[in-house]
Amino acid sequence: IYPETEYFYAKYLACLGSYRAGVSNKLSAVGSEGASDLQTCVKEISDQCNPLPCYKDGYTKCIDGLATYTCVCKPGWAGDTCEQDVNECEEFQKGGCGQIGRA
Repeated sequence: IYPETEYFYAKYLACLGSYRAGVSNKLSAVGSEGASDLQTCVKEISDQCNPLPCYKDGYTKCIDGLATYTCVCKPGWAGDTCEQDVNECEEFQKGGCGQIGRA
């Protein structure tokens, strides 16, 4: 079994447990938050941006890909999930940010 199969199958069972009458599943609360019906729940399983993998303070958007995602960072943020707050003053080796704009 591939790890992806285990990951997606558990989410699929959660959708079935949440939206099909007569199906009881201990995983029914996993992966189905916000979905309004079974079809939407199953469609959202492959959305790599749900749940959001990006750092909430550092990203502008998450782009869903094929078994991957891309976090687009705000200016001043870096890293795969935009988790690194960049120190803009570091690039000014002489005097730091306090010296910008002074003659």
